[in-house]
Amino acid sequence: MSRRTVVAVACVCLLAGCGQWTPLGSSTPEPLTTVSSDGLTGERQWLADGNVRPDVLAYTHGRTLGTTNYTMRVEQVIQRADGSRLRRSLTYREVGPGEYRGYVQYNTSVPALQEFGTVGYWHNGTHTATRFNTRLRPMREGIWRTDSPGPVSDLAYSDTLGRLLVASGANLDGSSDADPVVLSGTRTEPPRAFGVPEQLTAVGNVSGQFRVRPDGVVVDWRLTYEATFQGDRVRVRQTGQFRGIGNTVIERPPWVETASKLDT
Repeated sequence: MSRRTVVAVACVCLLAGCGQWTPLGSSTPEPLTTVSSDGLTGERQWLADGNVRPDVLAYTHGRTLGTTNYTMRVEQVIQRADGSRLRRSLTYREVGPGEYRGYVQYNTSVPALQEFGTVGYWHNGTHTATRFNTRLRPMREGIWRTDSPGPVSDLAYSDTLGRLLVASGANLDGSSDADPVVLSGTRTEPPRAFGVPEQLTAVGNVSGQFRVRPDGVVVDWRLTYEATFQGDRVRVRQTGQFRGIGNTVIERPPWVETASKLDT
């Protein structure tokens, strides 16, 4: 296997689930229902008689952000009952039409939860660059030519948000005419997988709150749930925000200029 292939495969494995705090140990979520764009015009099409349509909201969120630029930040923390932190992950992205950059950072106090350090990436439609700074491998930077969409799928986090909406049973909380609209919900047992790492079992008490613009962009959210890890009950908290919508400038990371060329 060539060096380029090794780096590319490693990057895809690390970033495939970068919305979660343990991507290589996450359960496989069920696919969301495919949504047709027919008839989805105007605002708040993701509400039907006051009820939230998670699949339509997720689709609308991704479609709207797919035409502009934005910055996304997602933090996820797992804690013991005494409040001590077992793991924290931070996912950061700057995205625009044809180009994006970002990083995924992991910090853990428990080897069983895996330690990946920080993985950075940049993609401009013709080239992909990655930077690894982890305990599993020394600092490594590489860039290669590609006609693929790049190392990150679900750039706008829309599929993940759809699953979080379903898992928490989020529905209208307040007026449907508000700006932003507030959605919230709680489920004792989630009805479907939503990216919970395989190391966690007995997931329950899922609560979520989401703030949504009239055009369907989820601007921020907070999701919590309880689970069991190695016999102890733990609590997981995820918070996320979309900012700089329409005015984010994507700049090429300085390290790209010195990255090893992997086209050969």
